[in-house]
Amino acid sequence: MAGKRKLRRRLAALDDHRAEARRELGAVVLGMYRADSFDHGALGREAAGVVEAEKEVAELLGELGEPDPDPPPALTGGETEETDSLISGDEEPASEEHAEGQEGDGEAEGEEGQPES
Repeated sequence: MAGKRKLRRRLAALDDHRAEARRELGAVVLGMYRADSFDHGALGREAAGVVEAEKEVAELLGELGEPDPDPPPALTGGETEETDSLISGDEEPASEEHAEGQEGDGEAEGEEGQPES
């Protein structure tokens, strides 16, 4: 029993660390947005910290045989080759002109997601 108590204390500390890492990542993203600049290195460092914390929490939960009550957000399917390459650092972000040209592709939708006639 003492072993599980120790794991649970470690899990609580890691969960706090994970929450702090998520907040720090959000602060970096918000700062980049406000400054209208993109710092791939800073984003990568903060994101790596979140991923590491997520892995450690998942490992401890696995040892305890419990599901994660606060799992990382699932991918929404909105990811593209462009966003994947930005995350991996393979490519620079597209210009605003290019990004704006992608909006509005497809048909206009009405109030309930139906194409307007």
